[in-house]
Amino acid sequence: MRWWFKRPAKNRRLKPEGGLETLSTRRQASASRWRTTLLAMIAAAGALAALVAVWRAGDWCMRRFVYENPAFALRHIDIQTDGVISTEQLRLWAGINPGDNLLAVDLPQIKRHLELSPLIREVSVERIMPATLKIRVTEREPMVQAYVLAPKSGESGFDIAVYYLDDEGYVMKPMDSPPRGGAAQENYAVLTGLGRADLRPGRKAESPQVYASLRLLETFARSPMLGVVDLARIDISTPEVLLVTTSQGAEIVFGMENLETQLRRWRAIHDFGLKQGKQIASLDLSVTNNIPALWVETNQIPVVLPKPVKTSRTRNKHV
Repeated sequence: MRWWFKRPAKNRRLKPEGGLETLSTRRQASASRWRTTLLAMIAAAGALAALVAVWRAGDWCMRRFVYENPAFALRHIDIQTDGVISTEQLRLWAGINPGDNLLAVDLPQIKRHLELSPLIREVSVERIMPATLKIRVTEREPMVQAYVLAPKSGESGFDIAVYYLDDEGYVMKPMDSPPRGGAAQENYAVLTGLGRADLRPGRKAESPQVYASLRLLETFARSPMLGVVDLARIDISTPEVLLVTTSQGAEIVFGMENLETQLRRWRAIHDFGLKQGKQIASLDLSVTNNIPALWVETNQIPVVLPKPVKTSRTRNKHV
């Protein structure tokens, strides 16, 4: 039974004669695998070099025949705006010049640059081959103006800063040199009682009373009171109400809701007073029943004609 504990012989010569042949075969297979791997690496490197060469050649062709091709030089910059900003100012904001390569112009970047201005609501940019860039600008149209005290730069004291708000509540500062017939020369209702936090150019005002005032102006423009009186000032310093002063000198208090109903009541009371030979001095429309009103004789009020209805702005063009 001692043969159970015998260890196998380690002498290679005691192995079968086929052992040497098996070792040689393994070495040959390993060498073959290394050659295959090396050939694959060489082929991959060659393919990569070919791709780089093709890419470089394509890049050179694009620059030579497209981006540096004078046939695609920008010769016409067609800018149209529905507002008062000069087309030259718009071109400068867009950062484009005649002679730029039309295909190299970054259209989304031009759109972003222009829409950074608080004065601009929307921009569209289009290439028209072979040499025209078309830009259409929709400006924000001021609806109301506001005044606040601002410290003088480098001096003691204060200046009056002027801001404009559009129908969405976006705050704008007037341009330094507005074109003739521009926003600074038009008469807008004045919004008072705002804080500086509500007047940040390029952002919307946050006060609910500001939005109620804008709704009032929009509703007034299609109400029966249009052409009868003008809204000269809207004071929002008192919570929950809007104190309106007309160009004719009347003071009207509005609630912040149901503005159409309040304007109809105003017209009905106005017409009733005319039949009595009287004009409204003050009226509180925020009260739904037993509306308080103060009257004056018609002949005691100086005649102030309402302003004509403002027409749409003329489009400016540059070709």
